[in-house]
Amino acid sequence: MRSLASTMWALALVAWLQLASSAFTPVHVVFLTDCTMYSNWQSLGMMWSWRMSGQPGTLSRVMCCTPEEKAKYDTTLQREVETWVAPSFTIHPRTGDNYAAYNKPEAVIDWLEHVTPKEEYVLVLDSDMILRKPFLVEEMHPSPGWAVGARYTYMIGVANELADRHIPEVPKRNDTFAGPMHRRADQVGGFFFIHRDDLKRMSKLWLKYTEDVRNDTEAYRLSGDVYAIHPGDKPWISEMYGYAFGAAKSNVWHHWDSTSMIYPQYEPHGIPKLLHYGLLFEVDKYKFDKHWHYDFDVTKCAPWDLSNPSRATAGIFPPPPHPSTLKNQDNIVALYRDLLSIETVAMLNAGFCDYHLRHCPPHTQLLAVCTEALQLYIATEEAIAKAEKEFKCTDWHTKCSEWAKEGECEQNKEYMEENCLKSCNKCDSKADAIAKPQPTETLELLEKLRKALGDAGSGATTIGAAKTTTTATATATNTAQQQAVASPKAAATTTTTTDTNNVQQQQAVAKPVASSPPPVVVQAQSPKELDEATKQILREAMEGKKDIVDTIRGKGGRNALLRKDFLVRCYRMTLTLDEVKACVEAAREGKAYVHPRTGKSSADASAPVGGGDGSDLLSDPEGGADGEGETAEERRARRVSHHRLIKDDIGDKSRRKALDEGVVAPASHKGSGLTTWQAAGLWVVVVAAFLLAVPKISKLRRRQRSGQRIE
Repeated sequence: MRSLASTMWALALVAWLQLASSAFTPVHVVFLTDCTMYSNWQSLGMMWSWRMSGQPGTLSRVMCCTPEEKAKYDTTLQREVETWVAPSFTIHPRTGDNYAAYNKPEAVIDWLEHVTPKEEYVLVLDSDMILRKPFLVEEMHPSPGWAVGARYTYMIGVANELADRHIPEVPKRNDTFAGPMHRRADQVGGFFFIHRDDLKRMSKLWLKYTEDVRNDTEAYRLSGDVYAIHPGDKPWISEMYGYAFGAAKSNVWHHWDSTSMIYPQYEPHGIPKLLHYGLLFEVDKYKFDKHWHYDFDVTKCAPWDLSNPSRATAGIFPPPPHPSTLKNQDNIVALYRDLLSIETVAMLNAGFCDYHLRHCPPHTQLLAVCTEALQLYIATEEAIAKAEKEFKCTDWHTKCSEWAKEGECEQNKEYMEENCLKSCNKCDSKADAIAKPQPTETLELLEKLRKALGDAGSGATTIGAAKTTTTATATATNTAQQQAVASPKAAATTTTTTDTNNVQQQQAVAKPVASSPPPVVVQAQSPKELDEATKQILREAMEGKKDIVDTIRGKGGRNALLRKDFLVRCYRMTLTLDEVKACVEAAREGKAYVHPRTGKSSADASAPVGGGDGSDLLSDPEGGADGEGETAEERRARRVSHHRLIKDDIGDKSRRKALDEGVVAPASHKGSGLTTWQAAGLWVVVVAAFLLAVPKISKLRRRQRSGQRIE
């Protein structure tokens, strides 16, 4: 009877929470993307995260495609969510400017010309985001004429000559709600929580000012864009100014939100609602960067080749660490930061498995892989829920209680609610009343698959058993993963191939390369595919005679490229979906793709380069494709510099370790032709001469003038 009463009480609580969620104003969430494989997996991740967030309202995808891409697009993916297909604006029809971010305002314009959302408020997102908590009108208070956006203070052009050149008629502001005093527009980006009528009214101006700033010959010195610093450079953040200027011209203003959006591995100052995985992040020894997965085909059914521990091209991504194995168990801030980071990949993999379970035929690998992925997702969410109970009610400044007594909670409300929740008694959130959805339907599909496979699926651990062991040790987790491989043959193949790839990677990388991409020089090859010339390169690299990366780059002259370089160029060239797939296949074989119509090659340094991939759509300017001809060090410097800008702009007040280890400069005496001992001797002579000269110098005094202190 007691267990029955407990069950009834739990069901009643869930029903009450669900009823509570329906009491909130529904919101239309729309995310903007394109038709590439790269965007497909991001879209599935966004769809799944929306389902798991408890967000009241509707979800829509606006997808920009060329006519050829639209005709070839997978209809199964298109049916996954309410989708509006807008024309592609990546290449401007009038100017020919290749700039993927034109798609963002164009997508909104086309969508709102044909669709009128029934919800009064719209939340505009990008596909490379994870929605983890609901955005509530009752909590964030958007209203007609007033929107909410993330803080981007590097947009200095809203308060300098750039704004004067484009919107001189807009009066300067006398508030600091979303930028400095006397600005003409707001410093916002990332997401926009806005009234649907305001969004429609300003959308065409959004595009107009994007075009204007993009073609402004003086914008390079006024925008604050770290990539546009020379005359003739077109700012990559032009679209952000397009939105800001268009909104200001339409009399739509913003309130900053500094806690709702965060990048993985940034230390949170609150409970984030949105994870934006536009940057490389690392948890313990696990690394993830969305730019490593241009060729990931989320629609491919099992069997998958998951032998490479660094990356995959189908199935799921390499799983992140289990919550129980994280190092920072005694530091709640660091632990919560790490949990949010692994939640990003755990959420993506769970979404991929949900898709595979609904659309793919039964397979033992599907059962094994998705059992493990869903176990990890559930364990991660449970660990996060536990951490958030402790984390959400925290003062981030030692003087919070003192300020609260002085009335600052009301007089300086924005700052105090961001940094002094405990002292201001603001620990409770309206979103707490919304029940966290559980992946019940997905777990039922997994169990159905287990029964369909019968004896072949008996080796996979059930989710129910996994839930009782969410705090297991790393050893137990690894054992469960080994048991999850239902087929002995598959297990043997996976183990052998993984060990082989690990050895290959250790042999191939002779010295660290200062860039974020994982090693891709030879790891996609099996030992049988290595010719004698390549084996010789590996031997010389192991002996320290050659740099493996420079050697392979130099084999064919200036334009000889690595497989990854070919692959990245596939997404820079203006290609249809079928042409992209053909280009990717050629890249995997280490060959350049030749365009059938134009004759341009993916090895050609003059191949047209976009401002980034279609899914980045500019609220992630740091996430654009690698620059053409860019070296590893240049790529690293570009990522790190923008990483620091974004970090300051979204209110992250703590330090974050550098993305990669710095490259150690050579000792200065090496270039002078001196030996180490000769250099040391010279240094001693210089120091001695200096010490002898100091007493004489100290005796030289300036003549004292009247009233002058000379001590």
